[in-house]
Amino acid sequence: MFAGEPIDIDVLRLRHEFLTRPDLRLSSQTVALMLDISRRRAERLLESLAREGFLQSESNGDFRRGVARLT
Repeated sequence: MFAGEPIDIDVLRLRHEFLTRPDLRLSSQTVALMLDISRRRAERLLESLAREGFLQSESNGDFRRGVARLT
């Protein structure tokens, strides 16, 4: 039997925030406070979601929902 990757509750919570508020922009510091996690963990979560295209990094360091790509 194949077991998938474990579900990361912090990623789910962060995705939920961005999905329910499409105009949301958050910094790693704000995410750390909101999720009660370290700033480094918040940075890793945001960077991971940006790598997969769910988020985009802005020039000021904030993150927002990525632009949907039509294929």
